[in-house]
Amino acid sequence: MILAVSDYADGEGPPPPALEIALNCRRWGTLPDDGGLRDQYARLMNQMNVSLNVYDTCMAFNQALAQGKQTEFLEANPASNRLIGMVRKLSMERGAHV
Repeated sequence: MILAVSDYADGEGPPPPALEIALNCRRWGTLPDDGGLRDQYARLMNQMNVSLNVYDTCMAFNQALAQGKQTEFLEANPASNRLIGMVRKLSMERGAHV
């Protein structure tokens, strides 16, 4: 899922289902199912949160990269640095290069 989200943030391929739902929820300002937060499926909410965190981090990193400020971004955001490192490692294991 993490690589699929990263790929989508890079403009490659469709969003994974959990990210698509999360982006629609963000866009429309609503939860996926009727009722409050406790009426949602916990697994889906977790997948949506992970997907959005990865997507937002990748998009912010891509923006910093486009501005030539990736080093500053990674130094200022240690959690993002770890996530980008993990995405790079997974991509290399898959046979792609980030």
